[in-house]
Amino acid sequence: MKTKLWAIGLMIFTTLLTSSAQIFYKLGAATLELNLLALITNYNLIIGLCIYAVGAVLMIIAFKGGELSVLYPIIATSYIW
Repeated sequence: MKTKLWAIGLMIFTTLLTSSAQIFYKLGAATLELNLLALITNYNLIIGLCIYAVGAVLMIIAFKGGELSVLYPIIATSYIW
């Protein structure tokens, strides 16, 4: 099966999303407290988690459009972002 160009573009967009989510995780971890209410109201962590979830769904969609051996190495570009 040939990898489609939209799948490659979607995988690159996914790496941008996951890199953004890591920034939100870092910001949320800086203000992290050890009680449940503070954890629930830590919006940076919640935003990071939501962005990771969207990225995971888009990654699954991209895998449907191409080969794993072509698309999965693109994830390494997240270190560049």
